[in-house]
Amino acid sequence: MRTNPLFLREGRLRAAFACLGLGIFVSLITACGSGGPTPLGASLQSMVSGGPDASSRAEEIPYASLAVHTEHHRGLLILGAMSNGHTYWPSAEGLSLQLHDGGLFATAGLGADLLGTHHPDLETPPWRGEASAGYRIERHVRDDSGTVVRHVGQGTLECAAPSARDLPLATLELERCRERIDWQGDGTTRAELWRDPETRDLWAYDGQAWPGGPMIAWQVARPWW
Repeated sequence: MRTNPLFLREGRLRAAFACLGLGIFVSLITACGSGGPTPLGASLQSMVSGGPDASSRAEEIPYASLAVHTEHHRGLLILGAMSNGHTYWPSAEGLSLQLHDGGLFATAGLGADLLGTHHPDLETPPWRGEASAGYRIERHVRDDSGTVVRHVGQGTLECAAPSARDLPLATLELERCRERIDWQGDGTTRAELWRDPETRDLWAYDGQAWPGGPMIAWQVARPWW
């Protein structure tokens, strides 16, 4: 499916600025001072396969953080920046996540990466509302060959009654929501989201965000809101 040229033009500018900013950010915090990396820099350096336990790291580091698990990455990500509802989560080894209103918006460092997520018919993301009858979702993805593909799908979100969910630093009563997205000509993907029953802030995500994409899981260790 072809992409919108305007989206690509804006996306390239956004991606270039984000990469430059995150690169400077990581360089500064990992090289600061003659005594070695700062606690924030050390936490970024721990984002490697088989690295320190995320709960232990989160207890040691007083910054907003996510415990992240992908096929090739496992560890703690620290909040690097915030802007207009977006949060940026870099790591020293190249992985970074971008969330919007707490939900997955974009990725970098996965080989095939998500460039952007949009719900064109909604004013707020689906997890902020009632369990919906359906919503439209668009995701732009750059595949392993560098080709940018636009995926369009129809999603549903079904949420259960609150139950106990273990997180890195707490056990909370959260609603477990099951997301199903039927993509036009691209099959179906599924994910599970855990949200606060009152504020509807997302505390965890586990699933496949786009057709053929990797499994991505994250949990909030220390919240930023």
